[in-house]
Amino acid sequence: MPGSSTGDKIFNAPNAPVSYPFLWDVPSSDYVQWNGLASDAGAGPLGRNAGEVIGVFGILDWQEDKRWLTRLTGFSLSALLSGQSNKKEQVYFKSSIDLFNLQRLESQLSSLVSPRWPFCRDSKGDFYLPTGATETPVDLRDCRTGDHRLDAAAVGRGRLIYIEQCESCHTVIKRDAWDRLNVSNMTSIGKIGTDPTMARNSVNYTGKSGNLSDTYQSTDVGSIVVKEEAPVVQILTAATAGVVGTADPDKWLPRRAVDWVYALVVTFFDNRIKLSVKAGNYDPDTTAQPYNSLLSYRARSLNGIWATAPYLHNGSVPSLYDLLLPARRDGDVDGGRCAKYRPDRFTVGAREFDPGKVGLKSEGYDGFVFDTTIPGNRNGGHEYGGCRMSDAERMDLIEYLKSL
Repeated sequence: MPGSSTGDKIFNAPNAPVSYPFLWDVPSSDYVQWNGLASDAGAGPLGRNAGEVIGVFGILDWQEDKRWLTRLTGFSLSALLSGQSNKKEQVYFKSSIDLFNLQRLESQLSSLVSPRWPFCRDSKGDFYLPTGATETPVDLRDCRTGDHRLDAAAVGRGRLIYIEQCESCHTVIKRDAWDRLNVSNMTSIGKIGTDPTMARNSVNYTGKSGNLSDTYQSTDVGSIVVKEEAPVVQILTAATAGVVGTADPDKWLPRRAVDWVYALVVTFFDNRIKLSVKAGNYDPDTTAQPYNSLLSYRARSLNGIWATAPYLHNGSVPSLYDLLLPARRDGDVDGGRCAKYRPDRFTVGAREFDPGKVGLKSEGYDGFVFDTTIPGNRNGGHEYGGCRMSDAERMDLIEYLKSL
């Protein structure tokens, strides 16, 4: 964006909110971020976490590299990784980002599995959380005699609907298998139909590249030369590589080197993910459009999906039940083209779970009103089944989703 009169307006305006994705199965995923921005192969997890810290709360003290070793040898690993090797002046990517601790967090995350459906249901159809020994997780406590967590017959019927409508994109994996692999099936924004703003921003947003101007950066279809006004994805990728190549500056020198080497080596050798081509139905990258594949959204395994409301990448649908309804079009009325539609406006901020619709309560309390008519907040797309699916079929599919 052009600078403001005060010279401090340097960022693109935020206009595409996204929900926090769930964290379980991230270490077993081939690609991460809503649009598959980053491969998780090799040292990818360290780069992913460093990039996220850059975007959220990291303190960045980037400056010209005047360290004595760089001046003596003319070599800097961070400059090499960020493409600055042939620059007369090089950026020293000093920051508060602690790569050693990021690796430890990633190691802990590898043991995280999706939560199991915890609610029991009585003969009247009412949901409740079972009581029992406090040392036993609620999802393993016994329901009262005669009650059950899931309706086995409905799960079976829902499984057939899932195979027909969902499984081509959302592959089923065993939630606690140590060798599980979460393949991200990509679908282009034109085919999935959900709000395209976030994906388009990832490709179309640009910024000043600074010292990264006229450097070579790698893409899946070859190297490109960064212009002074460059796509943000190029700048972020190069800057993240520079951060990963910079040891934590606030540690004693020997410990700094040991921790940095440890983080890189352990991240690489503990990672089972190998570099692979993206799967799915998306527009591939080309030499003319090297970021085409980012104009898509990724479908992940849905284990634990019951616990991740609101739904779609921008959180524009409050419950699983609503997600299985079609979005309202101009002129639509209840009972017209379809019997019911997704809500156009709903309240967010509740902490009370609705086990019937499977989502957080979205009405009957004070909170922030989410308006899906605003670009970036659109709730259209992903309408598999849509008007053709009966309410009974929706509830059967939801019962199966609760079992994942």
